[in-house]
Amino acid sequence: MAALVAVADILWGKIVADLNLPAALISAVQEQRAILFLGAGASRDAIHPSHAKIPTGDKLRDMISDKFLAGSLKTRPFTAVAAMAASEVGLIAFQKYIREVFVEFEPTEFHLLVPTFRWRTLVTTNFDLIVEKSYQKSRGAVQSLVPSWKDGDLFDNRLQETTDPVGYYKLHGCIDHYTDDSIPLVLGQDQYASYAVHRTRFYSRLRDLAFDNPIIFCGYSISDAHIQQFLFDLTDKSIKRPPYYYVSPDTTDIEARYWAANHVICVPATFAQFLEAIDKRISVTARRLRRDASSTKTSLHAYYNSPTAAESDAVRFFVENDVTHLHSGLVPPRQDPQECQSALEWDPLSASKRDPFDRRVLLVALASSELVGVAETARARVV
Repeated sequence: MAALVAVADILWGKIVADLNLPAALISAVQEQRAILFLGAGASRDAIHPSHAKIPTGDKLRDMISDKFLAGSLKTRPFTAVAAMAASEVGLIAFQKYIREVFVEFEPTEFHLLVPTFRWRTLVTTNFDLIVEKSYQKSRGAVQSLVPSWKDGDLFDNRLQETTDPVGYYKLHGCIDHYTDDSIPLVLGQDQYASYAVHRTRFYSRLRDLAFDNPIIFCGYSISDAHIQQFLFDLTDKSIKRPPYYYVSPDTTDIEARYWAANHVICVPATFAQFLEAIDKRISVTARRLRRDASSTKTSLHAYYNSPTAAESDAVRFFVENDVTHLHSGLVPPRQDPQECQSALEWDPLSASKRDPFDRRVLLVALASSELVGVAETARARVV
C-alpha cells in the first residue's frame, strides 16, 4: 500500500510539474487581477467527519428525494426534485436540511492554498462554507475574506472596515443564511427563475469586474446556460474583455478549440493540480505584496519601487492618451478573422490590421521610470 501511495505521489507531482500554465494567467494571479470562480467541482474533495463525499448532482437529488419525497421522483432532474421538496415541506425547513448536509464539510489541504494568493475577487455558485473555513484555518492567508450574498448586506462598509479585504460573491446563496427567505438557495427551477430578486446590484458588481479582469473557472461548467444570467454570453464576440481560463481535466481537443476561438483558454488540470502548479510558480514573497486595484492609477503603478508613489496628472494623461503600455493585463480588442489583411484602422495589438502605407509611432513602456520622464518632458513641451 505504501508503495502504491508513493507511486501515486510521484505521478501527481509530475502532472503538476508538467502543467503548462499560460504566462498571462500566472501574471494575473501574481498581480491581483484574477477572479477565481468556483463551482461544485472545487469542493469535491472536502473532508467530512464520517468520511462521506460531498454530495452533488444526482447524489444530492436522491438524498432530497429520500428525505422529503419518500424516495420518489429520482428519475427527474435535480432542480425539479429540489423545487418539489421545498414546496412540500416549506422553504426554510428544506434549506435547513441542506445546511445540515453541508455544514460539517471541511477544506482539504489544497483548499488551504486559496488564501495564500491575492485575488481580485472570489466568486462561487456553491453555498457550502469550504472557502470561508479555508481562510479561517490558513496560516498563510494574505487577504481577509469578505462574503457578499445579496443587495443591502453592507458589503462596501465591511470591505472598508477590513484589513487586506477580498470580496467573495456567493451567487447561489449561503447555508449560513438559510432562514432568509428573501434570498433562497438557488437549487430549484423556481429559484433560477427569480434569481435576481434582491441580487440586482450584487450581480452588476460582478459583471463590471468581469469586463476588466480575467476569470479563472474551476469546478464549474462554462457551458452552463445560467452563466449568462449573472455574467454574459462568453461566446459574444462583441464584448471586449480579457482572456478567461477554464480549469478542467476532462476538456476534449474539440472543446478546447471551440473555447479558444471564444477567448477562453482551457487548462487541462483539476482544481488541486492548478493550485499546486501556481503555488510552485509564484513565490511566497511575491504573494505578500499588496496591490492597489484602484482605477485612479495607471497600469505602470504595479512596477514602481514604492507602492505609495503618486502619479501626476501629466503622467496619467500621457499613459491613457498618448501611448499604449503593453503589459500582461492589457485587454486586446476582439478581432474578426474575416477582416484579416483588410487594412482597417491600424491597431498596435493586431498585426493583421497593420497598414504598411501609414507610418505611426508607438511608444512602448519598457520601464516605468523611463515613461515618467518622457511624460513630464512631453507635457512641458506642450505647455
